[in-house]
Amino acid sequence: MFETILVIFLIILLSNVAARFIPILSVPIIQVMMGAAMIMSNPHLHLNLDSHLFMLIFIGPLLFNDGMHANKRHLWHKRKAILAMAFSLVLITVLGIGVLIHALLPDLSLPISFALAAALSPTDYVAVSSLSKKIDLPASISPIIEGEGLINDATGLVSFKFALGAALSGVFSIWQAEVSFLVVAFGGIAVGSLIQLIIFKVENFISGLGMEDLAIEALLHLLSPFIIYFVSEEVFDFSGVLAVVAAGMLYTFLKKHHVSKNQKISEMTDNIWTVLVVILNGLVFTIVGINLPAIIREYLIYGRPLVRDMVNVIIISISLYVLRFLWVLFIYNGNLEKSGTKKHRVNTKEAVLTTLSGVRGAVTLATVLSVPVGLGKASGFPVRELLLFYAVGVIAITMLVATLLLPKLAKKDAAMEEGFNEKFRKSQIAVWKETIVELQHENNGNVYIQALISEYRSQIFKIKEAQTTFGAVLFTCREDRLLKLELLQLEKSHTEQLVRDGEVSIALGYSYIQVLERKMSLISKSSKYKAYAKKIGKSVGFFKTAAGAKRRDQIMQYHGLGYKNGQYLIGWLKDNLTAENAFLYKKYIQYYESTRILPNDMMKSQFNSREMKKYKVKSLQIERNTIQHFYEEGKINWNIASTLRKNLNYSEAEILRES
Repeated sequence: MFETILVIFLIILLSNVAARFIPILSVPIIQVMMGAAMIMSNPHLHLNLDSHLFMLIFIGPLLFNDGMHANKRHLWHKRKAILAMAFSLVLITVLGIGVLIHALLPDLSLPISFALAAALSPTDYVAVSSLSKKIDLPASISPIIEGEGLINDATGLVSFKFALGAALSGVFSIWQAEVSFLVVAFGGIAVGSLIQLIIFKVENFISGLGMEDLAIEALLHLLSPFIIYFVSEEVFDFSGVLAVVAAGMLYTFLKKHHVSKNQKISEMTDNIWTVLVVILNGLVFTIVGINLPAIIREYLIYGRPLVRDMVNVIIISISLYVLRFLWVLFIYNGNLEKSGTKKHRVNTKEAVLTTLSGVRGAVTLATVLSVPVGLGKASGFPVRELLLFYAVGVIAITMLVATLLLPKLAKKDAAMEEGFNEKFRKSQIAVWKETIVELQHENNGNVYIQALISEYRSQIFKIKEAQTTFGAVLFTCREDRLLKLELLQLEKSHTEQLVRDGEVSIALGYSYIQVLERKMSLISKSSKYKAYAKKIGKSVGFFKTAAGAKRRDQIMQYHGLGYKNGQYLIGWLKDNLTAENAFLYKKYIQYYESTRILPNDMMKSQFNSREMKKYKVKSLQIERNTIQHFYEEGKINWNIASTLRKNLNYSEAEILRES
């Protein structure tokens, strides 16, 4: 058993590595294939998939995590379309596909056909989210797919239970089914929310007693989905799926509105969840792969017409897609889908993307596995084995179609994405601003952190102004150019005053004023930035070259003078700030704040290089966490996140190469 578990974890690791070298295949597909290969290479290995235990251990916590990270505002705006997909579409699928299955397989009773259709009706959000991580789906349909996958399991599972119950007992009541469904659904939401509220109160109570323990509170939080799912399903017989989704959403709301929540605990649990989700997702699809050979082997024992059943699987899969496509067109174009108050009419491409995103996965397989062993064997008809074969076939087709077609249909090429550069620029600024906020929390007079904050501010200013040369500012209007000239004149006057007060040497002041006068001369000749940006850059470069020939202490004195002048100008700008000039004045306040950074030469002379490197690496990790957080919250898409990470990796490589 230990060897089996070890091999499964190795599969999870290798599949994530292999997916980088085989981009055409998604991680889940590779994990299913490797799981099947593992069990086929060693038939003595055996791993039973108990459907109830599978839902509790794997699906429950994964849906809880998805509930935590779901964009509640977007889900609320798309609530009508989500409910239409998660409830109405599932019921229509049960009826329509159930009748089709009975027509294709007359030996299956109608209730059993409905049961199989119910198992095939809900999309598996665990599979959808795993397959779509590298797919940039349109913002208009992403919340619908997300919301549908979070709650339609409950509809499918309840429908399956009633259809199977009717097949076993021969009794079925539509009224009883409707009432029971409402009780199961709303009961699950109520139980999940109540238990999560109690757990959160217990965490705060422990903290209030001064018994704050990171390990205990993090463990209590991680156990929450297991407790909630178990109590909802086993104690009250409600929907465990809706219970954990509701609990995850409520947890995010409670954490956001309770500032007393320990930040270290939140960071630790977020990091643990990141690793746990990768492991659980990997286990889900690997275990599915491990069970596939046994399911196919049991099916073949009965000598069924394989080709005909495979054709039937294809017909059922196509029918699922057609029914889903028609329903998507109806909810978008039939006044059921709204974004705020403005109706959104879907185009054909969006409808196709939404249709192909209807992936069936582990939930479908686990549902069919709950069919009693031996059902139908008395009459010589392998009901359970046949249902499992059809379920596996539909799962394989929907996963392969989503893996192979969605990336090609969804706009994935960053270079072709409309407005990509502008989106990237804004995203990079947002990441740096968040990094500054995080660094400021730890800034207790630490010179290294102060230097990094200044550097980030400088980067933000440069990217805002499309600036490539130090000291070259984009003049957007005549008032902008005149203000820059006035600031240079003030800087010159302030330098002269510092020389008179003896704070700056005559030689240093004279050299500094020469550079200022050259800048003023160049700017005053024309208002066009591009014609003189290069000359201004040369002015600065001239002084740096001249200064580089002097001793290090003279260089430090020059930058010290620039810092003093910057402080003076910031004060002057703030004193003269009005509503009319706010835009330009704030621009230059930010500019002078961004230039308050020690240059590399100065850093090397004053700072410990190892210590500086340590803080640089730490700031890059903050950036990396921020990018991941923005991506999970839906603030940036995969293309933006991927490009940001690449740039971050380059920066990290450069820092680590420094001596």
